[in-house]
Amino acid sequence: MSLVIHIDDVVVVTHRPAYVFTFAVGLSAAGVHLHQHVFTRPCATARDAPWHNADSPVAPQIPASGLDALCAELAAALPS
Repeated sequence: MSLVIHIDDVVVVTHRPAYVFTFAVGLSAAGVHLHQHVFTRPCATARDAPWHNADSPVAPQIPASGLDALCAELAAALPS
């Protein structure tokens, strides 16, 4: 899936996380629907921070304004 790879590339190049995890699902017909989750693990994340619990007190947080900016950045990078 080239679109999935493209989103990974944008996140890695612009934010340099230690890891990027993605999960994509969609219908088999091209162009119908794609739903993708993108999870990153910033480089400064404590080793004991669970990847699946964003509410953990040791997990890094992003403010709402930063999340809005990241979403806008990813949307702008997607092919039209």
